[in-house]
Amino acid sequence: MTDQHVRLKDALRARRWTVYRTFCNEYDKAARAVDSTLVGTYPSRAQLHRWTKGQIKGLPYPDHCRVLEKMFEDWTAEQLFERCRSGCDTDQSSEAETFADKIERQITEGLASPAAASTSWASFAPGTGRPTALRASVDLSAMSTPELMAHKLANLGHTHRIPPTEIAELSALAGNLVDLSLAIDLHIARDGLCSVTYRYHVLNLTDRAINRAPRDLWFQHSRGKLDLVALREGPTKNAIQRMHTADNVAKFACQLSPPMEPGESATFGYTCSGAEFQKDYYWRQAFARYTRQYTLRVRHDGLGELAEIRATEELPDGTENLAQQSVVWDYDNDDVLMTFTRDYLQPSQYTTLRWEKT
Repeated sequence: MTDQHVRLKDALRARRWTVYRTFCNEYDKAARAVDSTLVGTYPSRAQLHRWTKGQIKGLPYPDHCRVLEKMFEDWTAEQLFERCRSGCDTDQSSEAETFADKIERQITEGLASPAAASTSWASFAPGTGRPTALRASVDLSAMSTPELMAHKLANLGHTHRIPPTEIAELSALAGNLVDLSLAIDLHIARDGLCSVTYRYHVLNLTDRAINRAPRDLWFQHSRGKLDLVALREGPTKNAIQRMHTADNVAKFACQLSPPMEPGESATFGYTCSGAEFQKDYYWRQAFARYTRQYTLRVRHDGLGELAEIRATEELPDGTENLAQQSVVWDYDNDDVLMTFTRDYLQPSQYTTLRWEKT
């Protein structure tokens, strides 16, 4: 009968870690490097057997995945738990080099001509392909800018579980800033006064360090000048540089410290208050950069019963499509909660969420 198992079993065999005591020792070594509090959290003998036989649904707990990915740095947790019928491939070196060469070439081409960047990321199926093998010992100082960016991009995919197909798509956008995620939280009070919070996760695919991110906001109505406050979240510090403010308009820049180096990402955000909703209830979002994930969360206090919710997406060529399937909503007493999500957006696209009360 064919031995059905997961790649983890072959990886353990290749390293001669099949004795349970040896596995626990190696697990603790990796755990110490990841987070010392994880030392001693290795699975029981029975649990390890279930792991290697593929008798679990999905993946182990995240902390186990972190340690396993440290033990087997050439593989992601998803790959370690892929099912095999015979000996699995446990050496990615040749494929990794081919993948890395492709990423480096696309980055080199993109840096030479940023305006020519393009992506087909809306048409592929995420989760396919195999990632670049991450080597523990690399000489970063000897790398060219494209090589260094390709290395950082591979690490980003490994850390954030971004599928290799998307890493390849991202590398094709070299020369540009890319919003890996944009999350907006809009809170409208009963009297119409609102506050909106933006959170960005930005990837720098240019060949220069970025320490300044220009932004602007516009509302139909406001109560005096808009008030801007930088968020203090995460390692990147953000200060607001105001360039122009009127009663309902704000042009400003987020000053970032430390700067985003080529190939690196940063998270930052800000809150704007003072705007007002009077009669028309909608949020129209313009996208100036390639945006991998967009999330709009709205809380409208005291709105009562909804009459209609309409979500649309406008493509760069002006075509408008309904996006109702991307909206979920609920009530909290007489407050209305709405969430609108879209993925893989391009510059010059727009999305609009519009809602009406009965």
